[in-house]
Amino acid sequence: MEHFKNGRNAYSFLVSIPALLIVLSFASCSLLDHDSSSNGNKTALSVLTYADNSASTFTKEKAIWDQFQTNNPDIALSVSYLYEDAYHTQVQADISSGNIPDLTYAWPSSSNVNLFKGGYVKDLTSCLGSDYLSSFSPLALGATQQSGGHLYELPQSSTEISVLYVNKKLLADHGLAIPTTMAEMVAVAVKLKALGKKTILLPDADQWPAQSCLFSTIVGRYLGNNFLDGINNGTKNFTDSGFIAALDYYRSLFDDGVIAASDMDMPYSDGPASFAKDDAAFFLDGDWRVGAFCGSSTDAAYISSSDQENNYTFMALPAMPNEINTGAMPSVQGCGYSLKVSSDANIETAALKLFKYIYSAEVQQKRLEMGSYFPSRLDVNTSSTAPFVQKMIALKNTLTEPCYVLDGVLSSIIITAIQSDLLALGKGSMTTAQAATDIQTALIAWRASR
Repeated sequence: MEHFKNGRNAYSFLVSIPALLIVLSFASCSLLDHDSSSNGNKTALSVLTYADNSASTFTKEKAIWDQFQTNNPDIALSVSYLYEDAYHTQVQADISSGNIPDLTYAWPSSSNVNLFKGGYVKDLTSCLGSDYLSSFSPLALGATQQSGGHLYELPQSSTEISVLYVNKKLLADHGLAIPTTMAEMVAVAVKLKALGKKTILLPDADQWPAQSCLFSTIVGRYLGNNFLDGINNGTKNFTDSGFIAALDYYRSLFDDGVIAASDMDMPYSDGPASFAKDDAAFFLDGDWRVGAFCGSSTDAAYISSSDQENNYTFMALPAMPNEINTGAMPSVQGCGYSLKVSSDANIETAALKLFKYIYSAEVQQKRLEMGSYFPSRLDVNTSSTAPFVQKMIALKNTLTEPCYVLDGVLSSIIITAIQSDLLALGKGSMTTAQAATDIQTALIAWRASR
């Protein structure tokens, strides 16, 4: 899956490698001109999508679009498949010319800000309506994550960054219940330590998991997105008492034995094998990490399908003391399609039909089985997938409170300071007051550079 491919970079939306272009034309119109019009008795539609024609799944991806053409002979469909730089270059060329395809594959982030803010594409909240959108995950629909502040592309997925992988059997074998609060987690940690087991495994030698998977959750639960918005607009500071309280809670997890200081030196890549060997009862990572446990055509599964089904489950971090945003989950919207604003009623009707086909449960199931992404629809049949995939989707479908991932909204100079200081706090070599001051210094430097 897209989420699984590159570990930490699974939810990074910026690409910059030279690309291949392949064009499939089902109509006489030029794809680069995106000519959408009535063509005889057919309505011509143009699509710009994102695909690598050298990928093993490309034939299946093409078949999805082919099927729509077969089912709709009254529509002449032209699909451009572009990848990486070629895609981004074409989007900017389309914007410059004002000649936008009827459907454009888009990122929710700043890479498509000109597409969203130029009046070229529809606000999908009003276009699709609440009844239609009720079939999609609330975490995929948060318009505030999109440049422009509206739902200009409907995410085909969302990536949840802070999932707690739970070894039910290890807990049950020692008479321990799954904790429902972090206070209960502390009590479990005491017992697990006596057994020579870790509680929550958090490998952080790469210096991003503590920030993305854990501290983003703490900030989201304690302070919410408004605090980080305030950091960026100059109304909040990292020396504010609420942020120091978040640092205090992070540090307490090490003091209470919930997370081992030795995890700060464990490489990210070592996490799945360690968890699969019962070194810890819990493992904190993103939803994409199920791929490491399920195996592939070349790599054996760390955990068998039978054990996945019977001995493990997934959950969000339990309730934290004094949290104000219950259940907040760091989440990043995935890519999806935008609908062009058109004055031609026939084209609008045909484009909406194509759009709803691409977002149908049938197509999202095909893409799930292709390993493309976790679907944003709530009604996709997952029965043909591995138990861990089914369980992850079941968890994702219960989540309703997305919050920011720190490195998704803060400058790299600030993130570098946060990651370094979280490492030091975990090892006990820095106080939370010192960390707050150090991160504030980075914030001041960033503000001065703007």
